Amino acid sequence: MRIFLSVICACLVAASPGVLSAQVTGDDLKGFWNRGDAAKFLGEVTPNSSNGLMYRDYPVVVDQIKERDQAAKIIPVSAGENHKNPSAIEDNQPAPQVPAVSSTPLSRDQILSKFGSPDEPQVIRAQKDAPPAMQGLFEALNSGDKELAWQYALALARRKVEMQKQVEKATDYQMLAMEALGMRTPQEIKADESVINPTRAELHELMLRTHAEEESRRRVNIDEALAAEAAYENPAAVTRAPQGPAIPVDPEGKVKLLVFFDEQDETSKTIGESLKNLKEKFKNDPNFSVIGLTRRTYTLAGLKYRGAALSFPFPLVNGEALALDLRIVRYPSVVFLAMTSKQTYRLEEIPSVERIEKTVQAMRGAR
Repeated sequence: MRIFLSVICACLVAASPGVLSAQVTGDDLKGFWNRGDAAKFLGEVTPNSSNGLMYRDYPVVVDQIKERDQAAKIIPVSAGENHKNPSAIEDNQPAPQVPAVSSTPLSRDQILSKFGSPDEPQVIRAQKDAPPAMQGLFEALNSGDKELAWQYALALARRKVEMQKQVEKATDYQMLAMEALGMRTPQEIKADESVINPTRAELHELMLRTHAEEESRRRVNIDEALAAEAAYENPAAVTRAPQGPAIPVDPEGKVKLLVFFDEQDETSKTIGESLKNLKEKFKNDPNFSVIGLTRRTYTLAGLKYRGAALSFPFPLVNGEALALDLRIVRYPSVVFLAMTSKQTYRLEEIPSVERIEKTVQAMRGAR
């Protein structure tokens, strides 16, 4: 029974904080009804009250508590203690469900006591998460200390300047990182320039190291682009070895030329014209072929239309995805692909037919 009474009283206290003023514990239960809380409960929770308690249940609950109070004299029960009250063992009835009771609205005096008079002047303060200098500025202004407020204002101004410098430096770091990764056209620095970005000078060694690491780990699979050419059958996985200034040699003498150009540029027609002689020169060479790669992506019909409009003498395929993989940043560019060794040699221009021929010969081992 003691456990039953503890549960009932605890529920009443938790459910109606605005009605029961006492924080009832097991040790407190003995004198509960003597403190007047029960009378307050009966007086405030009525069928017409707004406390939310179902009035058809509360008289029964109160009577049950009074009966057990008189019969058991409410002996406190410690946590984990066995039942010592026989009546508690005999009583197997479940505790009545007491609906939750909402808080009683504060009275006018309680509101004024808690929040103060609306006529009192309100002190304006900075938010708690504002910089310390900002909080100090507001407090100094509130106290009327003009000199101290000015010092905090100077501190905030200096902080803003430093913040702007940091933002600019962070932006420089990002741009230079993109340059080192080949995602941005490298900035050309003239030898006679006396002014250089200090961040570039600061990161010079790191940029070189990152560029070398990126080139060494870059492996590009260009099967999909090469498969678009009908003459290229069952391509093997093609990866690019670290790019360097040396022209790679293909052990079997097989070379493919990838021509990246902007098909919508006004000068694109001249590229096709300049390569017509190349087709004639290598028309009987089964180990050399050329494909053109567009800067944008088109449907098959769009590719055929572009190829015909430009009079491009070689197969034309979509090159946008492959250009991203190969870090093509300048148009036009050509990439010589050694088909057996899977190495590449790049030129950021459209070379003459003579230079193309010499490069192909060098890739075949003729030095």
